[in-house]
Amino acid sequence: MSRRCPSRSAISLEQKAMVSHHFEQAEVGGKQPLTCTVCQQTWASGKVDSYCPGVPVLREHNPEFATKTTLAKERLYPPDEDKPDAAYRYYVRRDLYYGWLYRRDRCIARPLTEGQLAGNAKREKTTRLRYGCRFCTDRYTKKHHDAGLFEYGACQKCRTRIRDWNAAIS
Repeated sequence: MSRRCPSRSAISLEQKAMVSHHFEQAEVGGKQPLTCTVCQQTWASGKVDSYCPGVPVLREHNPEFATKTTLAKERLYPPDEDKPDAAYRYYVRRDLYYGWLYRRDRCIARPLTEGQLAGNAKREKTTRLRYGCRFCTDRYTKKHHDAGLFEYGACQKCRTRIRDWNAAIS
């Protein structure tokens, strides 16, 4: 049996293309829940209050999928942002929304360019010269400097080691 969910007026034009559920009814334990064959969502009652996103909806975290923001942090980009591989549900003040997920193995890796690598190295060097300890890898901020934790370009830990060394050799 196939039924379609009526469209809701609160859905945007972009979402209206993904409104129709394609239902399949199966008897489970004397009940007949509705299951959408596209998004794989199930409703125990006959009341369907959401639209079909057009892709499977994940019920729990799957490390194989990630959001566009998470992928961008890893320098991975989906081949087509308009075609997500899965979705997840979330609510904002009783309104249902879908977040789009993309498969990690289908994403395109874009490594840093030579210019970006050079810029990162220059930034690291400048930061070390301005805010770093001369003897170790610790960095400080104005708060640390004002508290006296960094004096003469050395952190408290290195100053203590130098003082102990000087005391031991004298």
